[in-house]
Amino acid sequence: MTLTHETQPLVASDAELEAALDDAHLATLLACLAQNLGDTSILRDDLAPDTSTMAMRAAGGYTPDQLPKARAAALDALKRFRDAGAPVDPALPDSELPKILGFLTGGGLDGRYVPLLLEELAYPVKDARAPGWTVDELAPGRHFSAIIVGAGMSGLLAAYRCKQAGIDYTVIEKNPGVGGTWLENTYPGCRVDNSNHMYSYSFAQKLDWPYFYSTSGVLKEYLGDCAEAFGVKGKIQYNTEVVDATWNEDEATWQVRVKKAGGAMETLTANAFITATGQLNRPRLPDIEGRDSFEGPAFHSARWDHSVDLKGKAVAVIGNGASASQLIPEVAKDAAELYVFQRTPNWYASVPNYHDPVPEKLEWLFAHVPRYAQWYRFFLFWTTTEGLVPSARVDEGWDGNPASIGKANDELRALMIQYLERSFEDRPDLLEKVIPKYPPASKRIVLDNGVWPAALKRDNVHLVTEPIDRITPRGVQTSDGKEYAVDNVIYATGFQASKFLTPMEVYGR
Repeated sequence: MTLTHETQPLVASDAELEAALDDAHLATLLACLAQNLGDTSILRDDLAPDTSTMAMRAAGGYTPDQLPKARAAALDALKRFRDAGAPVDPALPDSELPKILGFLTGGGLDGRYVPLLLEELAYPVKDARAPGWTVDELAPGRHFSAIIVGAGMSGLLAAYRCKQAGIDYTVIEKNPGVGGTWLENTYPGCRVDNSNHMYSYSFAQKLDWPYFYSTSGVLKEYLGDCAEAFGVKGKIQYNTEVVDATWNEDEATWQVRVKKAGGAMETLTANAFITATGQLNRPRLPDIEGRDSFEGPAFHSARWDHSVDLKGKAVAVIGNGASASQLIPEVAKDAAELYVFQRTPNWYASVPNYHDPVPEKLEWLFAHVPRYAQWYRFFLFWTTTEGLVPSARVDEGWDGNPASIGKANDELRALMIQYLERSFEDRPDLLEKVIPKYPPASKRIVLDNGVWPAALKRDNVHLVTEPIDRITPRGVQTSDGKEYAVDNVIYATGFQASKFLTPMEVYGR
């Protein structure tokens, strides 16, 4: 993998260009070519994608009738761009970008989003958020230092920004390497649930992601590559944990006590104390009676014990959130019996390409058409985050479906129920258990490509919805008095989100 925005010369025959469109995301390719050619007439009304559901569609919002028209328009524009020499600089002035935004979002954006778009396109300025100042410029001769806690995605960014600004910094990392959550989470099936083309630094985008939604190892490698490219690795103290930080009012400095791997204590001093510890990194074990009485191996999904062999074993998974939805299909392949203890069902978004590698033809287009990968990134941002906001808003006076909070939310709910009904049409007993009673978007929506329902329908998998009463030495007992004897217990019970600074203590203002 490489960290680069640089595209290669577009040299291809008409037939090669047409073949490359087989895996193209056509709406964003049209948007990109409109900017590159300076011709927004490409974005015809009959080619506008359906923005209400395109995040859920493999075709990117196009109906079967629209697809051949969009493909023909994209091929024509791609040929014109090639014949013009495929210039790197876009022909469209920035003032015209709102027209493209309207095409991709159904008119949901206006000119206020242009600065954000330019930042995401990383053109003409690759790193628009880089500090426009240095310490020496603001305060010549003054030394200013910072201590950064964590070498995950946020910590590496903080370190890089400090370096750019000329701030003397030290990164404290409790683990033996960079990566944060992607170093710590190694459970089977672990992968990101935001597309990689969006889940990356805007100024360090990649054109060669191996998957649409990469595994933890790929993300760990990406962050390691970033740390190397940013030149911050030498400033990281690994296997070191912050014990406490105390603000010294008189000296305007932080006194930070850290514990090294061997237990030795050291006190560091800095002007700024930056916590980049993440929010979902301290496992939360449920407060269930008898939890410590279980006689077999038991561990949290974020602290996976790879020394434990689950093959042929009876396994209990307690929890049913995002991590559980990823690991359950994998554990089900090995376990003799798998008991899934569900307290609250999830809303699932159908993402058919969730496990798929990025097709070579799409990767070729990313590598040869300037800004195409960045427009695709912006499309993902809109359809999976900003564009979903209306579906999460409460409609004042809503008197429709009591299981939803408004018209857009109810439409989203209907779409997700359709997915569940299709997935469990042959198992009405399971369908009844997996439809949530709360409105969608009121908590995290989980992505799925069909592997989760397929796992639940396996003969060796049992979905248990009775509340857990206690953990016994032999397994899990539910409130109806039934005991499920198991060899292993896996807690996929989330994190201590409100205790993200734990166990360090911070004193002062």
